[in-house]
Amino acid sequence: MNFKDELFYLLWKEKDKSTFEQWIYGSNSVDFESCVGDKSYLEIISENYSGLTIKQVKKSVFEKLNQKLKKEFKNHIRTNQKVLKATCIKTTGLDYDGKSERNWQLQVGREYYILGISVDLKKSANQICFQIFDPFYSETTPYVIPAELFEIKDKIIPPNYSITVADNALQLDPMEFVDKTYAAVEHSFWEDYFDEHEKAVKIFKATIERLDIELDAEEYGE
Repeated sequence: MNFKDELFYLLWKEKDKSTFEQWIYGSNSVDFESCVGDKSYLEIISENYSGLTIKQVKKSVFEKLNQKLKKEFKNHIRTNQKVLKATCIKTTGLDYDGKSERNWQLQVGREYYILGISVDLKKSANQICFQIFDPFYSETTPYVIPAELFEIKDKIIPPNYSITVADNALQLDPMEFVDKTYAAVEHSFWEDYFDEHEKAVKIFKATIERLDIELDAEEYGE
C-alpha cells in the first residue's frame, strides 16, 4: 500500500484517535510531504488535536489537503463504498396505499443509505420503494419510502447484494437478509428483526458495519 492509499484508508475508516495521531506523527516525513505537499504537511503535523474527536481530527486533516487530493479521496470513497445511496429530490409523494400523498419528512438534497429496493407489480406498475437507513433518524430501524422521492447517482450495485424475483415482485437486499442465506427463527429475516430475535439483531448490526454506514463522502462535504 503506497502512502496515498494508506492516507485515504485511515482518513476514511480509522475509528481510534490515538492510532490516527500516531500515524500522523510516525509516518515517513519524505513520503508524507511528497504526497500532500510541504505546506499541507507542515499544517497537519503542527496542528494541536487535543480535545478533538476522531471525526474532527480526520476532518481537520482533510481540510488541509489540496483540492486534487480532496477530489481523489471523495472518488476513492465513491468507488469503494459498499452500500447504495440516493439523494432526496422532494419530500411529498405517494403514501403506502399508492393513491394518496403525504409529507415524508425528508431533507431535500441529503443523501440516504438504501438497504433494499422493492418492486411490487401486484399493487401498481409504478410501485417502487427504497428501504432507507438513516442513522441520524434511528440507529436501528430502516423504513420504506417511495422511490419517486429520490435520485440515485450510483450506477453499479455493490457486491454482496441479492436480487430475488417471485410472485410478480422484485427485491434487492444485502445477501445477509435474504431467505436463501438467513435461516429464519420464525418466518423471515425482517419479521425476526422487528420481533427482536437476537440472531436477526446481531446480523443486522454486523451488516451495517460491513456496509461502512456513516463512513462516506458525506462527512467531507459531499
